Amino acid sequence: MQADARELREVLTNLIHNALDAMSGGGKLRLATAREESYGLLICGDDGSGIPDEVKERIFDPFFTTNLETGTGLGLSVAFGIISRHNGTIDVDTEEGAGTTMRISLPMATTGPGAGKTEVPASETPTGPAHILVIEDEPLILDIMARILGTQGHTVALAPNGEEGISLFEKGRYDMVFTDLGMPGMSGWDVARAIKDHNSEVPVIMITGWGAAIDPADVLNKGVDGIVAKPFNVQGLLDVVQKFL
Repeated sequence: MQADARELREVLTNLIHNALDAMSGGGKLRLATAREESYGLLICGDDGSGIPDEVKERIFDPFFTTNLETGTGLGLSVAFGIISRHNGTIDVDTEEGAGTTMRISLPMATTGPGAGKTEVPASETPTGPAHILVIEDEPLILDIMARILGTQGHTVALAPNGEEGISLFEKGRYDMVFTDLGMPGMSGWDVARAIKDHNSEVPVIMITGWGAAIDPADVLNKGVDGIVAKPFNVQGLLDVVQKFL
């Protein structure tokens, strides 16, 4: 596999921490590697409590955690982002009361000009690294967005309010701006207008928990190119970046 060793260590560390949390009463942790056709496999299994069906659907969502004492809900969402950037997948095999196995599949590196390459439609070609500004007054959301976007190789600047965000934007060069809607001082609408007045070509994406209540006609009129609804998931956020870049 041709991959970033530091990022794969972070993925494996997150999987091990989750496995240990699931085995509070003891058990075995199993790690293995294998090769399956043109893919390399990394497998992490445990004898823990397993994952209920209603929880399994959400384990890769940012901020979702069943460990209310020490968990942040960031580990698996970041792991998902890293593996996705490496064109891999994470499969979960679990049964409540009978343990969990996480199976990571990554494409093997190829050698020689054009070996193993497949044509990718232009609409599905990943974007290159971009400079992205995130303006958000909740530190936890700032952190998770920086980590998710960072897994894709993007350079991310963070601002805790609209005033600081506009100041950063005017001093730098950004390919995209995310802004929260409800913030003290400047609202997301104010930020969007200021960004567009400075550079109308930069996409502005609104982050809000009130997406369903926003009139779509107002969105473009107020300088907003797209909406990310809270709570968002990793793939949804990455899809928005792909779309507007």
